[in-house]
Amino acid sequence: MFLGVGYRRWKSHTTYHVRRYGYSRRLKICLFLVCTIYLLCYVQKKMLPMFYDLAENKIRDLGTEMTEHSIMENELIGVVDYDMLITARVSEKEETKTLTANGSMLNQIRTSLIESILQKMDVLRESYVKIPAGSFSGSPFFAGMGPDIPVRIVPYGSVDINFESLFTSAGVNQTKHEINMVVLVNMNVFFPGKTLDVNLEVPVLLAQTIIAGEVPQAYLNRSQNLENLDLSQ
Repeated sequence: MFLGVGYRRWKSHTTYHVRRYGYSRRLKICLFLVCTIYLLCYVQKKMLPMFYDLAENKIRDLGTEMTEHSIMENELIGVVDYDMLITARVSEKEETKTLTANGSMLNQIRTSLIESILQKMDVLRESYVKIPAGSFSGSPFFAGMGPDIPVRIVPYGSVDINFESLFTSAGVNQTKHEINMVVLVNMNVFFPGKTLDVNLEVPVLLAQTIIAGEVPQAYLNRSQNLENLDLSQ
């Protein structure tokens, strides 16, 4: 009899601990799931947009540096001058009568520079951008601190070049003529679940000169497509 009572008490005590352990285990699993969901929501709403902004800034810096290096390394840009880009006809009074763009030279510059930039873009496909972990805090104090998080970039894109002509008054019966080049770079950078579209615009002054005579008011202080330039006075 006493043995039966003791067995029932032991069995009841064991069942209580089993139930208590099972409840505690389920509670821990629920807490873990809640924390995991909260962390994922935080990453989705806060950290991912911050990460994409930081990555875009890094890629923009890389793209600008890549473009500027291509411009500095270009042999044609290094030696080109105003007379190589513009054909001018001067009157007997030594005043400029007509200006015509040298389309062949402009095309040579465009082709060589675009090829150089695209080659450098191919090299970037094997590159990584490093983002300091402290930057994800959103605090300027921690920006740039912590270990670097390497992120591989896979850029694809296109390059276009526009040539612009700008006339400005340079005094009595004189006009300054600037030849500018604008390099337009579009890079599509692929990340898991996201594609960043980064557009760059790099202006370059190719050449300038002072020409005798005045140009029509319609041309003054306005950037216009150089390749369509056919100024006759």
